[in-house]
Amino acid sequence: PPKASPPPADTPPKAAIDPDKVARHLERTRKGLLRFLDKNGGEAGLAELHDHSERRYFIGHQKFSQLMEGMVMDGLVDYDWDLQQAKLTDSGRESLEK
Repeated sequence: PPKASPPPADTPPKAAIDPDKVARHLERTRKGLLRFLDKNGGEAGLAELHDHSERRYFIGHQKFSQLMEGMVMDGLVDYDWDLQQAKLTDSGRESLEK
């Protein structure tokens, strides 16, 4: 098989991923999902939330799942597995005021 050619000498190296920047983006996404729930009467389907996170914040499936799990563990969102519905908790509403 042919070998891939190296990048041109004037191509700048890829920037390192800044973990602080990633953490800030995930926190904005988390707050954005909570606001989305709040604006939708405190409830939304999982597919609707996933679509919003992907379109608005460019968050893919695995990271979205981690964010949802974290919000449930932190008591910000309740999740009904049977209905696949997320519901904003009082703690979740309070966190939006901070």
